Amino acid sequence: MDSYKEWRIEIMTEPVIVDSRETKKRKKKAENLWGEENITIERLPVGDYVYKNVGVEFKTVDDFISSVKNGRIYNQAISLSETFTHHYIIVYGDVSKTLDRLYRIGHVFTVSQYIGALASLSQITNILVVDNESQAFKLTKKLFEKCTDGKNRKAKTPMINKKKEKHKNKMVTILSLTGILLLTESHLKSMSPSCSYEIPNIFSLFV
Repeated sequence: MDSYKEWRIEIMTEPVIVDSRETKKRKKKAENLWGEENITIERLPVGDYVYKNVGVEFKTVDDFISSVKNGRIYNQAISLSETFTHHYIIVYGDVSKTLDRLYRIGHVFTVSQYIGALASLSQITNILVVDNESQAFKLTKKLFEKCTDGKNRKAKTPMINKKKEKHKNKMVTILSLTGILLLTESHLKSMSPSCSYEIPNIFSLFV
């Protein structure tokens, strides 16, 4: 709870904008998540939840399938990508149950069609799929946090010296053995001459 409060204070330099067409239930969840004082309700031209340069659109599986059939979601995806630096569509719900229910009432939409729609839309915007609405809100909170914290997660990681890493892993394995205290420095050196430079450091741990 404390870390959540700290996070809220840290990022709430601007309000989270919630689309006025969202249900009362969703608006209440947004208030509980970000604090009533930190959200603004207004009519958004695109997206359901906006924070700074991040736009998120919620879709239940039912709504997703319906909007795929009439083509509306493709226009929404394009608008999201053109409006926000970071843009996401979050789909939530039980896919199998929804497809089965639609089939029983004569509205056939196959798993292949569902997966194909996800693949097509992923070429326009970021498509994320979760199990339920609560997860969708938690994910949205994390997206707002990660997208606006200023960290460059695309930076290259430093190159690893594979030879040295291999030798290091050998020493870690040795240290994990319960019989480490029975080994002598000469025993360890006999395993691999190339590891000898690390041996004194191991024994210094027990001094």
